[in-house]
Amino acid sequence: MAERTEDVQAHWTRPGVLARIEAALTELGHDPQNLSPETLATLEHLHSGGLATTRHQANRIAVTEDSRVLDVGCGIGGPARYLAHTYGCRVDGIDLTPELIETGRVLTERCKLADRVVLQVGTCLQSRWILRASGLKSFASLSLISPGWQS
Repeated sequence: MAERTEDVQAHWTRPGVLARIEAALTELGHDPQNLSPETLATLEHLHSGGLATTRHQANRIAVTEDSRVLDVGCGIGGPARYLAHTYGCRVDGIDLTPELIETGRVLTERCKLADRVVLQVGTCLQSRWILRASGLKSFASLSLISPGWQS
């Protein structure tokens, strides 16, 4: 499994992700130090369908303020921040790529959502994530792996 993890990390690791996001935001006329999920939406929903898919998934699993959501393969955390901001829920995001998690943590702080969004390097194959997931709503990659798995 370590070999596969390294392959995934090598594929997704791109030095300077945060700097490129900051440059794009500046070019669009935004202050990269003072962000909101709406400001970041066009740059950070890095899955097929973008923000529309994030909204659809959130409606599909009926996210509420009381929800705890596990976002597997969270990347830089765009959907996690959107859910926390829109619904007031708590979101745990895990991803194999340290640079994406670090970038996501910075963006989460700048969006003032660190109290509701926790991003960590990890894999859903680690037993602690599966144990911690009991009672959580599924989302993103996890719901694609197992669409019927919900609390």
